[in-house]
Amino acid sequence: MRKSLMLFLFCVCFPSPSFAINNIENERLSPVEEGLSGKFQANIDGKSGNSDKESFDIGAKGIYKFGTNMFLLMASREYGKSFDQTNTDTDFLHLRFVREHNSKLSSEYFIQSQSNPFKRLAERSLLGAGGRFNLINDENQKLIIGSGAFYAIEEISDSDTEEFWRANFYLVYKQTLNNQISLLSTIYLQPRLGELDDLEALSDISMSIKLSTSLSLKVALKTTHDRKPPSGVATTDNAYGTSLVYSF
Repeated sequence: MRKSLMLFLFCVCFPSPSFAINNIENERLSPVEEGLSGKFQANIDGKSGNSDKESFDIGAKGIYKFGTNMFLLMASREYGKSFDQTNTDTDFLHLRFVREHNSKLSSEYFIQSQSNPFKRLAERSLLGAGGRFNLINDENQKLIIGSGAFYAIEEISDSDTEEFWRANFYLVYKQTLNNQISLLSTIYLQPRLGELDDLEALSDISMSIKLSTSLSLKVALKTTHDRKPPSGVATTDNAYGTSLVYSF
């Protein structure tokens, strides 16, 4: 009950990172026990004096597993400002249902909402489905591919709202080096159906160092590419950082 209450309050109070593509796979590779489990993650920075900066990045994940079925809820918020000028302001919310058919194959259905005014993304909502295939699922090594599609409604700032379909392909590779250190790489490709030169892609590489049974240090590098971004938005974004992750 206490775990459920903590997770609920955290998700409500801290709704999303918002690249056009958000990496869900990194958050669901660990073994999942029956019932409720979750994770909190927070990164807070600040400077004052000659520099006046503050930022935070807070996220929550909740998983509820019952038999061969699983619900996954993720929510996060990122905010930053410098000299009283906001330079980061993103939200993200994702809900997914997964049905495991056997050890190699699962089907999944999801809804998602996100915003990022600094990429002129006022609101993006999507509904999708797909399949997930476990090619390697050993204790120290995992290789997963996924494919599917989603329907998106996208509102660009100072522009018309668009509705369209995108295919969704991803590849995940995880290597556990020892009891403390693991490496993880994820690649997404999302071409727009009927307009394949409109491609969104993401590469996410991270290293996790276990500090205790419930606390880890995470170092990550994320690169996103949008071949046809809104006017005034760069085609490629890079982000890197470190964070503490608490699991329960």
